[in-house]
Amino acid sequence: MLFEGMLKRNVVTWCAIISKCIQDGRSKDALALFSRMQTDGFELNDMTLVSVLAACAQLGALEQGKWVHGYVRSNGIKISVFLGTSLIDMYAKCGQVELGLKVFEEMQEENLLTYTMMIKGLAMHGRGFEVL
Repeated sequence: MLFEGMLKRNVVTWCAIISKCIQDGRSKDALALFSRMQTDGFELNDMTLVSVLAACAQLGALEQGKWVHGYVRSNGIKISVFLGTSLIDMYAKCGQVELGLKVFEEMQEENLLTYTMMIKGLAMHGRGFEVL
């Protein structure tokens, strides 16, 4: 793998390779790379966390997703529209739509995708009537 041969890695290269793994349906590999990124001492930014949450959503990896959410809280990371929407998606796909709803209610800013994800999450769990 080209990534293994890189002498200088940074947050951008880590995020790119993690995102590529997810796009290729290799979410387990993405989470393994994320773990290695942490072990190597790289700081986590919101875009990296968004990618990791996508992997958690694909795998139904609730515990890892909760860990990311806890990391965000304990490190005072602002929940951006992208990060909040990713948390909502992950919680809904992991069967915890109530936690996704809580994230939605706590968000300072939303966009059309955020609303769409929340509606989709509620509908996925037979709660579409709440949208009305």
